[in-house]
Amino acid sequence: HALKQIGINVVVVGPSPDWTIKFTEIIAAQDVLFEKVPYYFKEGLVPNFFDIDKEMQAFAVQNKVNYISTANILCSDYKCKTRGGDKLEDLYYWDCDHLTVAGSEFLVSHFKMHNQS
Repeated sequence: HALKQIGINVVVVGPSPDWTIKFTEIIAAQDVLFEKVPYYFKEGLVPNFFDIDKEMQAFAVQNKVNYISTANILCSDYKCKTRGGDKLEDLYYWDCDHLTVAGSEFLVSHFKMHNQS
């Protein structure tokens, strides 16, 4: 509230997809070759990830600040985008909840600022 009072545009960025174990371990457990990793995947997502995103969005609306939903950018139909291409460096996650360079660049390139105040 104090930041908004002095004219600072506040933006809350939602959580990135959170996996129960390292994403690469989830893929290995599926026993698929890297080239066969689906572009969207849901197995191993933390069950309440989408609920947390909705709660954070409601908080932002209630407090009249901008909100960027990473779930809306990275996920569709309760599955999340896993990679941007066919090379190992195109994977979007390297552990449970951290994006790789490719994942970070994809996410940030889709940020849009919406003024809700």
